[in-house]
Amino acid sequence: MARTARQTANILTELYDESFGSDFIEQYRITWADLRGIAGVDKLHRGYLRMVNRSLIKSGYLMIQLDNYLVVTQESDLDQIRMVPPRIVEEYRYEEEDDDPELDDEDENPENCEIADEDVESA
Repeated sequence: MARTARQTANILTELYDESFGSDFIEQYRITWADLRGIAGVDKLHRGYLRMVNRSLIKSGYLMIQLDNYLVVTQESDLDQIRMVPPRIVEEYRYEEEDDDPELDDEDENPENCEIADEDVESA
């Protein structure tokens, strides 16, 4: 029988404290196959992953999904990432005159960019 999302999230938080890779109590990455093995499932459905991430967030952790692996981290681990200063954001702020008539509206339509809500396949 497969683990619940909460059980899987608990294991992911325990791994955070494990000593491996010459470190402990640090962010880590895990392969999709390893996560499927921990969860006890053949496929990781988006809904299941959302529930795992919600459980992690409640515990102060975050799961970042990438193509080949996932990263489990704490928000405080990300505090050292540089912040874009407001003066630079201001340079890139959207203005109506920024519209380029050469751009194809079809390419810019957010509806064309949506990801289908299907099962996440292993990479």
